[in-house]
Amino acid sequence: MKTCSKCNAESPDNAAWCTSCHRHLKRGALLLATPGQRLVSHILDCIVPVVAVCVAIFGGALLNGGGGAILAMVLVLGYFIWAILLFREGMSPGKRFTGLQVVSREGSVVGLGTMFLREIIGKFLSGLVFCLGFLWILVDTNRQGFHDKLGDTYVVKR
Repeated sequence: MKTCSKCNAESPDNAAWCTSCHRHLKRGALLLATPGQRLVSHILDCIVPVVAVCVAIFGGALLNGGGGAILAMVLVLGYFIWAILLFREGMSPGKRFTGLQVVSREGSVVGLGTMFLREIIGKFLSGLVFCLGFLWILVDTNRQGFHDKLGDTYVVKR
C-alpha cells in the first residue's frame, strides 16, 4: 500500500492518485478536477463554437450579403485552430477557461495525439449509450470517464 503525503490515507500500490484526497501520489501538487468543474468545461467546449457561428451569421445578416457565411466559416475555423493549439498543451478551450488540464498517469502533460484520441474519438464513444461514459466520472475513484480510460488520462486543476 502507498501512503499519501498530504492526508496519510492508504491507496493500492498500483494507484497514481490518492483515493481519499485525489492528489497525485508522486506529484502532490496535482489535484484531480471535480465532476462539476469538468462539466462546466465540457459545456463551454460545446457552447463556444455555437456562439461563434450565431454571432457570425447574425453579424453577416446585418452586413447584407454572403458575408455572414464567410464570417461564420472564419470564426469556426479559427476556433478549431485554437483548439488544436491548446490540445498540444493538454487543454481544450473549455479547460483553458476553467483552469483544467489533461495529464498522464505520471502527471505529465499529454500531447496532441492523446488529446485528439480522448477529445474527439473518446468523447464520441462516451456519449453513445445514454452518456454513460461521462456519467462514469461520478462513480470512478479516479474521476475518469470512458474517454479518459481510453487515453489513460486524468483531468487536473492547473
